Amino acid sequence: MKFAYVNLSLCLLNLLPVMSFDGGQLLYILLSRRFSSTTAEKTVNIVTFIALFPIAVLGFIILFNSDYNFSLLFVCGYIILSLILKNNRYF
Repeated sequence: MKFAYVNLSLCLLNLLPVMSFDGGQLLYILLSRRFSSTTAEKTVNIVTFIALFPIAVLGFIILFNSDYNFSLLFVCGYIILSLILKNNRYF
């Protein structure tokens, strides 16, 4: 049962509208149908930064309550680095 909860958590994390995850790719595709690609990319970047804040706060709460669990903070670091190093390419 614990394995099912872990898989469900990974699925929900992957569906967040964050640029590097599948949810961000889906959001970009949906926005590209209606707007230009640059507008869609800027919108996804803004949504990513908005979604990143609660993830980072939750990561710090988990870190302070468990004293050693850095996993969610590593995910936030990955998202920030992928935003910085993407060099104007989306896919």
